[in-house]
Amino acid sequence: MKVNQIKLGSVLSYISIGLNVLVALLYTPFLLRMLGQNEYGLYSLVASVVAYLTVLDLGFGNAIVRYISKYRAENKLEEQSELLGMSMIIYCAISIVVIAFGVCFISNISLFFNSTLTHDDIEPFLCIAGRRSNSRTHGNT
Repeated sequence: MKVNQIKLGSVLSYISIGLNVLVALLYTPFLLRMLGQNEYGLYSLVASVVAYLTVLDLGFGNAIVRYISKYRAENKLEEQSELLGMSMIIYCAISIVVIAFGVCFISNISLFFNSTLTHDDIEPFLCIAGRRSNSRTHGNT
């Protein structure tokens, strides 16, 4: 029975990988046609940044699941509380660093992309940062 579950798990894993590739191959041309090249490039940039942010987990998520399961099996409530408290502190510290970096990046986005993007391409980022250009906010076009 256990061998069949392992085989089934392997087959389902490969099916999942195949479906992800198929969806990406079908979805990308549609998204490119709907957004246009510049917006799709920005979409890809944002998606890659979000993917990099998931690395900031640093493996804590898996460790928390492992040790919480272990402490629950051993009925160690105090250790569970300490682990959850420490993980909350670590995640808050990581969040503060990411937010500070994001604010600095958005505030200076034109320094990074001014030579490759037009003002109209950068405008959505500036709107998010609350720093619209003077020509747009004063009605001068």
